[in-house]
Amino acid sequence: MKRWSVWLRLVVAVAGIGVIAWAIQWTDGYNESGEFVPGILTMLSQASFSRLGLAWLIAAPVIPLQGTRWWLLMRCQNLDVPWRRAQRLMWAGMFFNFCLPGSLGGDVVKAGFAVKGGPGKAAAVVSILVDRVLGLIGLVILASIAGLFVVGDPVAGPIARAAWVVLGVSVFSALLLLLPGPRDWLTALLSRLRLPGIGVVRKITNAVLAYHRSPLTVSLGVLISVLTQGLLTLSLVQCGYALGVTTSLDQLFVAGPVLLASAAIPLTPQGIGVMEVLAVALLVTDYGGASANQAVGMVVLHRFVLLSFGLLGAFSLLGGDIKLQELKAPRPAQSA
Repeated sequence: MKRWSVWLRLVVAVAGIGVIAWAIQWTDGYNESGEFVPGILTMLSQASFSRLGLAWLIAAPVIPLQGTRWWLLMRCQNLDVPWRRAQRLMWAGMFFNFCLPGSLGGDVVKAGFAVKGGPGKAAAVVSILVDRVLGLIGLVILASIAGLFVVGDPVAGPIARAAWVVLGVSVFSALLLLLPGPRDWLTALLSRLRLPGIGVVRKITNAVLAYHRSPLTVSLGVLISVLTQGLLTLSLVQCGYALGVTTSLDQLFVAGPVLLASAAIPLTPQGIGVMEVLAVALLVTDYGGASANQAVGMVVLHRFVLLSFGLLGAFSLLGGDIKLQELKAPRPAQSA
């Protein structure tokens, strides 16, 4: 199974890079109207540095906000983790996002630190999973809101409608966890089962269900998710504008969350090859807005913006091993 996984990732990466190499224009030239069209390297060299600087500044608060969201979720699980330690782990995770397939690589590393001794291992791992889910929900909400303005668009419209469906399913699932009937039924079912590993499943399920006691904290986590995903999308937009992309802001705020979500697919580091293909498919249209070079360049530049934060995250590892579970005694359960 592991060998097939490696081959699948390799095929996807090679196929994506192949499509990119075919779609973009490498050398300078002229179009049918006689207008000069710069090649990909020329275009990148002429990118607006002021726009790129703005893209970096917009993305700068994202990691501290994400670290704060995770810290709040851990407090819901009665894990008395210092805010600074949560931030250090979040920055370390950002570094490993560029070393492992997908943007989930940092989550894997954080989970590895979380289970290194100490109490509340299941609760700590569940907090990472819930944090990731809230991040994806933030993308869906963002695309759903932007989709209200592009319903008739042939490309962005279907994406918006799909986002509405996903949002509806997410809200329905959350209500099931909040209602005592379905929640009690699930708890009773797990208590009766006698299967290998069911103890671990019970611990994880109980940790997830514990969040129904802190609706305000979870709601704040959702708001932080919408804010951080909005900042990341706006940073991506600025990278596009740095290259002369003229696609409307509402269309970019529908396509942007799709591109960011594709980076989480654990096939290639930071979605290399996957994001570029999607960018060309979503942004290069018959009615203009972006060329293939601009669509690919926008993703590449934004990846370098995030890479700069990943390199900063390497400094969080200089202090030696990070143990999330160097905890105080668990606090009494509190409702937010």
